[in-house]
Amino acid sequence: MRRSTFLILLFAGFLFSNIAQSLNQSYLKLDGDGYVRIADAPELRLAEIDFTIEVLCSIEDYNDWYQSVLLAKRDNTGIQQGWYTSITGTYYIYPGRAWIHMGGGLDPYCMSQSVVELNEIVHLAFVYNSIDDIMIIYRNGEFDGISYNFPYADFNTTLDLLIGKDSIEGGLYYFKGKIDEARIWGIARSQEEIQEYMNSELPSSIY
Repeated sequence: MRRSTFLILLFAGFLFSNIAQSLNQSYLKLDGDGYVRIADAPELRLAEIDFTIEVLCSIEDYNDWYQSVLLAKRDNTGIQQGWYTSITGTYYIYPGRAWIHMGGGLDPYCMSQSVVELNEIVHLAFVYNSIDDIMIIYRNGEFDGISYNFPYADFNTTLDLLIGKDSIEGGLYYFKGKIDEARIWGIARSQEEIQEYMNSELPSSIY
């Protein structure tokens, strides 16, 4: 497995004031039909490496289909073609769950045990250990789901990263709500590391 230590701040400094309190004035507000596009880069493909995806979010309404996508960089033309994170929609048997999927369809996924309630401010962390092939979900710094024998994404998936919408051709799954302080790390962060900085801006010494 390849090792890396990169950190990509998609929204550096746009921080929730506190998980239990209100939002700061600077955040990404999505109304259910908009999204942000970030150009493809090898680091964003998260292939054959440990990684951690962190995001603060508050969902205002569940998508009435399968997913409300947070971050997506996947195709559906093959097996494990990229990745996406989301909160499950009302059509799914377990709506309101944090979710990460390698590709789509029958590809492996990991789902949280708890429900992300509407208008609740939550910090979600998706941590992948490539040595043990384990995906773990943390919610507000606490364990909330695990999946074993979890594969990594295909490095050749070169689609752009979308925030607030699915990245597959013709994909919808729009997110309605607020997204803040999205971080993508090239390491599997520990629970203690996640807890230390989930309520604060990162010191410059980290990146």
